[in-house]
Order: sequence, then structure tokens, then C-alpha cells
Amino acid sequence: MRKFISVLLALLVLSTMLLPASLLVFAAEPTASISAPSEIRAGDTIKISFVVDGTDVFGLECN
Repeated sequence: MRKFISVLLALLVLSTMLLPASLLVFAAEPTASISAPSEIRAGDTIKISFVVDGTDVFGLECN
């Protein structure tokens, strides 16, 4: 009986940890592009574009 309660408690804790992650749906289609001259030298400009397009995008973190 004690082992059954331990297993049941472990399953309960595991389900409370995994349930919120399964409810969040992250649907976004990221695109990235880099444009620069074919030869880059010091002082040249490089344009980097990163776009995330989707519904209900909660947040974006870039490092």
C-alpha cells in the first residue's frame, strides 16, 4: 500500500510538471536573412534580419 501511494504521488507530481508544457502551443515560422556585399571589409554595413511571424507569440529572447 505504501509503494502504491508513493507511485501515485510521483505520477501526480510528474503530471503537474508536464501538463502546463503540453497546454502551450507555440506556432511560429521564423525566417532569417543576411545581406552584405560579396566582399566585406572593416566599416562595411551588414544587414541581419530575423522575423518571427505567428499567432499568440508569447516572447522572443536573442543572445
